[in-house]
Amino acid sequence: IGVVFGTQYLNQVSGFAKSQANYVFSFRQNEKNADELIKDYDALKDVKSDLKRLETFQCIGFPSGSPFVLYDENGKREEIPDEPVKMEIFPPLSAHKPPKEI
Repeated sequence: IGVVFGTQYLNQVSGFAKSQANYVFSFRQNEKNADELIKDYDALKDVKSDLKRLETFQCIGFPSGSPFVLYDENGKREEIPDEPVKMEIFPPLSAHKPPKEI
């Protein structure tokens, strides 16, 4: 069981809520939010420039206590414990439309 929440205003998320998150996934950010993410997750400065230049469907995941577990196309497992990972998400296949009338 997990909880997922999304926000456009990172500065309005309480410190307690941030401390309870195992992972944070961030899409393109402005300068202020990029600075806050870098500070909160002790990321390197080059991640900041990546945060400001992400393209559609790209994000950066920040681990917070739990490592990222990645698998390649051959099933090889890799754990990345303490560094942000740039990734691309896959949009859902569902078109989310009501069924057509017959």
